[in-house]
Amino acid sequence: MRPAPLMMHGFYVTVASSEPLRPESQAVAMSNRMHMSGFIVGVTAMVLAACGDEYADGTPPLAKPQSPIGRPVLNHGYHAGLAFIDGVSHFADAIITADGIVRIYVGGPYGTASHLDLDRPAHSVIFEGSVRTQDLQTHALATGTGVVIGQTCTPPDVGRFCAETGAAELSATIANGRLAGTLRVFSSQSTEVWTLQLAAWPVYYEGRAVVSQVVGQYLELHGEFAAGARTVISVDSGGRLFFQSPGSRCVGNGTVTPHADGQFGVFDVVLRIESCAAERAYLNGEYGGLLVTTPSDYWNYDAVLRMWLTTSGSPRVALSSLSAYIY
Repeated sequence: MRPAPLMMHGFYVTVASSEPLRPESQAVAMSNRMHMSGFIVGVTAMVLAACGDEYADGTPPLAKPQSPIGRPVLNHGYHAGLAFIDGVSHFADAIITADGIVRIYVGGPYGTASHLDLDRPAHSVIFEGSVRTQDLQTHALATGTGVVIGQTCTPPDVGRFCAETGAAELSATIANGRLAGTLRVFSSQSTEVWTLQLAAWPVYYEGRAVVSQVVGQYLELHGEFAAGARTVISVDSGGRLFFQSPGSRCVGNGTVTPHADGQFGVFDVVLRIESCAAERAYLNGEYGGLLVTTPSDYWNYDAVLRMWLTTSGSPRVALSSLSAYIY
């Protein structure tokens, strides 16, 4: 059975139905999804029976988190949930790699920790930093430093941390399927403390990184390069990534390769963006970052590509991408 379409923003986006996302016969199938779907459905039924709908507006209930193959959840990987800034909850998600690389996205106001925010926010930021790998290995408090870089930097409604990046300090406990801690952000005008409450979403991360898992066409939902028109990202069997946005006129060419030794489901991305229209010309440049696949909500097993990308030049530019599988 083909995945069922979901109407969003005036067009159809493919999401998972009761069957795995893609048939086994297709080379781009995610084998992890095929083998784990029965497990996920079973666990979902048990948790719903025990907890009712109490998880709907909070962190998914994982008193004794387990990976899809029965091991305890790792103290690195993909996490999603909420960040609290001045008492307001915002959508947030993060990737923490086994070698200590950290990328955290904080988006617009949002209240449901168990679902990704699929709408493009007015403003958002990316934290780019790292933590000590020994902290991840010993379940200790993970500490690290980095910078917060603003997105949505098109005048006149320029987002925070566009003209000035913010130095930041991360302090978080990453254990038992939870990432809980703070991000202290410094700017020339203020010092802010953002509280993070994220849960591990391990289903795809704990499989090996194989390029065939991300091959396909994806409808971009978040990326600023896609503003104003429907934009499709394609990834081919050689790991080549491409998009051309009719709205911003941005053209992107890049590569997707397994991160480190490929033991976990995270990929390195190198991307060049060029030819953007004048109002988005600041997006032109060379980007690097990380990519994972994730479900659109904690209990699902559909496919969404998630990327955290930044430039290394001055001024720094951040670009997050959330794109839903089409075919």
